[in-house]
Parts: sequence; C-alpha cells; structure tokens
Amino acid sequence: MKQPVVLPPRDEKRIGRANGATFFRSFLLADRRPSVIDFRETLVGLEGTNPRDLPEDLVWAVHGTRSIADASIYFSKASIDEGKLLYEVELWMAFDHLKESTTSVTEQSVRNSGLLTSTRLRADYEQELKDIVLSYVEGRITKKDFAVVSTLSLQQLLVQFPSAVWRFMRERPYVKAFVHQAVVRVAEKNDKREAVGARLNVITFRPDPKRVVEASVRQDAGIKVTL
Repeated sequence: MKQPVVLPPRDEKRIGRANGATFFRSFLLADRRPSVIDFRETLVGLEGTNPRDLPEDLVWAVHGTRSIADASIYFSKASIDEGKLLYEVELWMAFDHLKESTTSVTEQSVRNSGLLTSTRLRADYEQELKDIVLSYVEGRITKKDFAVVSTLSLQQLLVQFPSAVWRFMRERPYVKAFVHQAVVRVAEKNDKREAVGARLNVITFRPDPKRVVEASVRQDAGIKVTL
C-alpha cells in the first residue's frame, strides 16, 4: 500500500473550488481527537461485503445531498449511543466533463469524465451494465436464486452485490468513480439495539490524491486528512 498523502485543506478563498468537482462524505467514530485522519479509516461498512476482505485499490463514501444528510443523522445518533466523538470527513474530487456524467450517461460520457453515475444511465447502457453484473453473479448462486435476481433492477443488483462495482472498475481502468446505491452499516447490533443500516447513495472511487480539490473535517478544521 502506498504512503498516505496529506490532502489540500479547505480554503474559503479558493476560487471555484467546486467547479468541475463533486463532493462526498465519510464518517469516523473515535474515542479521542485525532491529529490526522486517514480516509481509509472512515470507510463505511457495506452490506454484502466482508469487512475483513476490503480492497486496497478502491475506497468509498456517502454521495449526494440527501444521502449525506441522512447519514449525518444516523451517525450522529450512533456516536451518542456509543459515547464516541463523531468526525465527518468531506472530500471534493475533480472530474473532466463533469456535467456530461449527470444526465443520460453513456459509455462514452463515462470515458470522457471517468465518473459513472448508475442512477443517470441511458436505458440501453443501463441494460448493458445489468447484463454484466448478472454475468458476475451467475454460477455463484443456484439457478433458482439466479432466476429471482435476474428480475431485479440494476440498482437492486448493486445493493445485493456491491463487490460487482469493484470488479467492473478493475476491468475498466477508465472508470475513476462509480456512484451506486448500497446498504450502509451505521452501527452493529448490541445489547441495547438492533443493527442499524440505511440504503444510501455511495461513490466508490480510486484513491488518487491528485484529483482531490480539498478535504476537511467538519467538526475540526485543524485535523489533517490523508488518502
């Protein structure tokens, strides 16, 4: 694994800091204030993946205004329940031709921008991605179960099999980031409550510090962020 790089901090004077960039947020529950937060320490758990088998070449965070707002509420409550400090790490990442990736996304627009937003796909490209994901799943489950999952939408498939995103990105180096839905594990089950999870938009991306416009910790601007 490469040595973590300190990311550029937030600067209110930076002109057009969000121009051509999208932002996302991750969450860390800690017992004490850290001086540095490695972004990998903040990776939210995703249902359908093994926490002990996380990839070294990809990371992820919560994406989209609504999902981020919901996640902040869930993690804030979890921090209170567990008596821990909550730190919300926000990154802005730049993409070429970003506007192309927001509506009627095609393979060519993904090649141009590097960003694949699975909820904004043109119908034919969405079907193509669904067929690819089904090809990953076929053979791993029974024929009966495969017949059932074949009726699911692409979004439902990605929720059930989030690691399909990892394989898809590894097979296509031009995909720098992939926005999809997933069930985020907010808190594990304990003697006071059931496990807490929420279906949210997530962005899985290649950890390239050169693409990061800025990074900040909402609760404490003095904490550095590395990637």
